[in-house]
Amino acid sequence: MNKLRVLLCVAVLAAWPGVALASDKNPSNTDTERTIRGCITAAQPSDNQFTLRTKSGKELKLHVDAASRLQLNGRAASLTDFKKGNRVRVTFYEMAPGMNRVLSMADSAPTTAADLKRGLDEFLRTLKDSTVQQKERHQQQLQQVLNQIDEQIDDLEEQAAKSSGAARQELQQAVEQLRQRRESVNRQSALVRSASPEVWVEVVRGVSAALMEFQQTYQRTLSKFEPGARQK
Repeated sequence: MNKLRVLLCVAVLAAWPGVALASDKNPSNTDTERTIRGCITAAQPSDNQFTLRTKSGKELKLHVDAASRLQLNGRAASLTDFKKGNRVRVTFYEMAPGMNRVLSMADSAPTTAADLKRGLDEFLRTLKDSTVQQKERHQQQLQQVLNQIDEQIDDLEEQAAKSSGAARQELQQAVEQLRQRRESVNRQSALVRSASPEVWVEVVRGVSAALMEFQQTYQRTLSKFEPGARQK
């Protein structure tokens, strides 16, 4: 009887206007989000979807909705503004196998190793003397750094795919270590969003430590596999 009452309540809530069940809400768990770069191979604005070919050659079908944040040339855009051949960076959420919902998309310019170093150094300097009242701005800056990190890891992964033998294996291991360092940064960055004044200093310390660990690992990787890395 109790189980039947629960089922009836769920059915009523699902049908009631303005009431959303947990599965209908916007995703907030950063572990389920992915950010990729690629080239648009087909766009169907009337169906709110497009196809993206990643750097590895894989094709993904992605869907946009009213909540998707699209930017082109630094300005708000709609899917009709994007054309076949555009290079973009997309953050999306996999709602179900083959059903990928776009959270954000923007045109993408290549990031160099020097760009990433400048971005990391500038953010670490800014974060050092920051306050909790500035956390929204720091979140935006950190996301830009994370995007640059992702692009450089993608470049190294592409370099590994073109290598062979022992060099390929070593570079693949280095890429995996960088991804682990990047995930550590991601976990720390999630704390920035909910940080209170009481824990702000501790959160800043954690983010800074994670970024510096990534930076050290990245520089070691570049020094070893420098010929294929974009430095300029």
